[in-house]
Order: sequence, then structure tokens, then C-alpha cells
Amino acid sequence: MLKIAIPAIENKFSAHFGGAEKFIVFEVDEIKKTIMSSKDEFPPPHEAGTYPEFLKSLNVDIVIAGGMGPRAVSMLESLGMKVILGVQNLSDPEEIIQNFSEGKIETTGESCHDHSLHNCHK
Repeated sequence: MLKIAIPAIENKFSAHFGGAEKFIVFEVDEIKKTIMSSKDEFPPPHEAGTYPEFLKSLNVDIVIAGGMGPRAVSMLESLGMKVILGVQNLSDPEEIIQNFSEGKIETTGESCHDHSLHNCHK
């Protein structure tokens, strides 16, 4: 069973990891390629390092995001999580998970596009 976190705002995919109001954490059966459960998890206030530590405390295996600063990527990976970046043109978190499970997810692999939420290149 994999635990996959998707950043969300009002139950829709948040294009920027740091702008998430919550994370929807899906438990996915890797063999059957199906969603077994999902749960809304509300993180602490967004400060450097809080989201990676929060997701680690939930035993998340994979984080799927649109944009994310390179420091966040590095922190997540150092805590043992795989990071998939550059998801575009999808707003439904369940659809993102299904596409990922079926190997159909399209990503750019780019880290960060919107710097209005923070200075990710510091």
C-alpha cells in the first residue's frame, strides 16, 4: 500500500505545494491500482520545513505536486519521499491519483513556477 499526498485548496489540486490549505492523503493499492481510502490532513502554518516534516509524520511515500521549491524537494527526498512535479491541466485529486496509478500522468518535472508564495531560490 502506498500513501500519496496531493496538495489541495477547496478539494481541488493546488498547483503550488506551499499554497496548499490541506493535503489529501490517498492510500493506493499498487497491485490493483485502486484507491483504497483518502483523508484530508491539515498541515501546520507554512514555514520552511514544516510541510515535509508534517508529511513524513503521516508516513507519506509519494508527493505529487505542480510547483515546488528546490529546498522542499530536497527535504522531502531526504526524508525518504518520492516527489513528482509539474502536474498540469488536472484539478481533481482522484483523477491525478488514477492517472499516476495507471502510468498515464503527464508532468514537466520542473520545480517551481510561482514565487509569490515564497522565495524558493534563496
